[in-house]
Amino acid sequence: MKELFALLGIFIIPLYGQEIIQQRPIISAGQLKILERVDFWELPSIKTEVAIAKDRRIAQIERKKGMCYLYLISKGAKRLIAQAQRIYHPVFSPDGSKMAYGFRTERKAKGQIGIVDLQTGKKRIIRQGGKNVGWVSLSSSGDSVAYGVESKEAEFKRRKYHIEICPTWEDNPWVVLKGNVPIWSPKSDKIAYTRIEYEGIRGVPYIWVYDLKTKRSLKLKNSKGGGGMDLRWSPIGVKIADSIEGIIIFDLESGDTVRIGKFEDHSPTWSPDGSKLAFVRPYLTEKGELLNEDIFVVNEDGSDLRNLTTTPDVVENRPIWLSPNEILVRAESRKGIQIEILKLNPWKRR
Repeated sequence: MKELFALLGIFIIPLYGQEIIQQRPIISAGQLKILERVDFWELPSIKTEVAIAKDRRIAQIERKKGMCYLYLISKGAKRLIAQAQRIYHPVFSPDGSKMAYGFRTERKAKGQIGIVDLQTGKKRIIRQGGKNVGWVSLSSSGDSVAYGVESKEAEFKRRKYHIEICPTWEDNPWVVLKGNVPIWSPKSDKIAYTRIEYEGIRGVPYIWVYDLKTKRSLKLKNSKGGGGMDLRWSPIGVKIADSIEGIIIFDLESGDTVRIGKFEDHSPTWSPDGSKLAFVRPYLTEKGELLNEDIFVVNEDGSDLRNLTTTPDVVENRPIWLSPNEILVRAESRKGIQIEILKLNPWKRR
């Protein structure tokens, strides 16, 4: 399973998409099948990090001779956004107007955040002196930013995290929360985040939600062990999906939770209408070694579970629902690693 704060120290391959609310007929998960697989583009390296905007522009990190280069790729054109000794976790604002990313100028340097307006070229660097700054999230229009700040408590030798929220182009935060890994809701009226609570000397993460209107934080029931990279808001912002001993859905209005799938399932992503989830199911040996991974889909209430990719020779993960009939996945086989779009079509049961 995931390591919550590995994002600050380990290269991963995250794919971040923005789901769009569309008025489409609701199709059950069990009525979906793959009609076609289309190669989107090939990854040059297993350690490459990418982000994908809703208009399918790509933010791609390339590593050459000890340096990282962040590019914006659109219709084959490549634009250099930033370069540093290390760059990680690029993310678009949901409207696609801005991009943010974490970086370090040297291997032992503290983490910083870069923000760029993709239309005007305006840039801002966020730094906190001797503290690490990481995991940035932009509001729907990109006008506000939330990010995690890390320091250490000398007395307990523990890492200490807090979240700062402020206008994108200003230095003074107007909200400070105890926690890390902030993620804006689609309407930018709430922020989900992770707060560590200590049980003796062991830190345990929980999911919290901060309401910017009421200025109150709520700890989600049954969220022990959650938060971090797998957390996803539903398109209308009333539910949250995460992987905690399987897929779990939190309903913020009713307070109910729904558990889906098996213990190892992870990486949930919402369909554009919010009626379904796609997620990854790994297949493990008795020793816990990974054999394969498939993409599953399921209705939001846990019904109609379906395996989309019964491919024993291909490991498929990191799904992103691009449209009602398209899911983007990372596929690894003997041929290498590539990004594929699974073209879906509703079908009738026999």
